[in-house]
Amino acid sequence: MLVLNAPLLSCLETDGKEFETYYQKAVEITGKHFENKRTLFNPIYVSDVCLADCPYCGFRGTNVGFKRKTLKPEETVREALFLKERGINCILILAGDYKHSKYVEMLYDNIKAVKEEVNPGWIGIEVATLEIAEYAKLREAGANSVTVFQETYNRTRYSCLHQVRYKGDFDFRFNAQKRAILAGFEEVGLGVLYGIGFWKEDTIAMAEHALKLREEFPNVKFRFSFPRLQLSRGQDRSCRTEQMTTSDLRKAITGIRLTFPQDSLVLTGRETVKFLCKSAAVVDTLGYAGQTTVGGYTLNVNGNNQFKLNKTYAYDYFINELKENGWQG
Repeated sequence: MLVLNAPLLSCLETDGKEFETYYQKAVEITGKHFENKRTLFNPIYVSDVCLADCPYCGFRGTNVGFKRKTLKPEETVREALFLKERGINCILILAGDYKHSKYVEMLYDNIKAVKEEVNPGWIGIEVATLEIAEYAKLREAGANSVTVFQETYNRTRYSCLHQVRYKGDFDFRFNAQKRAILAGFEEVGLGVLYGIGFWKEDTIAMAEHALKLREEFPNVKFRFSFPRLQLSRGQDRSCRTEQMTTSDLRKAITGIRLTFPQDSLVLTGRETVKFLCKSAAVVDTLGYAGQTTVGGYTLNVNGNNQFKLNKTYAYDYFINELKENGWQG
């Protein structure tokens, strides 16, 4: 294992004062590389059409209780302009998995429209796993980064949860970041969905995955995401294997920061404002008050969501709290 000599393994197993020592070291590292500046982002879902049937996802193919929607480029631009007015300069574009000849074309048109008409500082994509040429086409459209969640690195759990073609191919998904790098992307994202596998095992495997990529591509930049399972309508509650506690999540974030000092760590509005602001000491990229509904900002505010977000407070409240805690967006 590539991370046996790293602090990651020890960090995941410690508690109390010993863990706080690791945490303070992670705070120091984050301050050194990111100072008090934090990147703010929000997602735009451009399609909820999906052929996969992941039991933890509100967009799963067998969830027939809502009408599917795919945004036209002008609609995606409208969503992006809403985020621009909010002050968001980093946009993550997402779509369900219905890979066919029109899928990449749809993504290309939407990304290109946002790039040309809104021109945010960063456009990331989190879509179906693609071939090298397809990733290259989306890079040409204006995408800057590709994120692929392995969901869980436990092959047995993965096979149980993903039995549909494409998504069911563990190795094809595992190698998606490599294909994106070969397509010209200089940044790729990794993540697992905590709660459908086993959090310690998955955190270690995610780190090993990234370290192997860095051995082959020394200059690649990483984004690590740490979402906890949030269940809502159309999702199967029996897919949960464990409840990842806030303490567990802090350990995972701290261990990854110690292992990857200069790479981006991402938390989203799945978490509370209080936890996001506190975690900003180690996490450099944050999202809050996003939408997991296609067109959810301006077009389809009551549509079906992929999963629930924590929306206890308005976005402005989050920004004010972030500033009061000493962070600059």
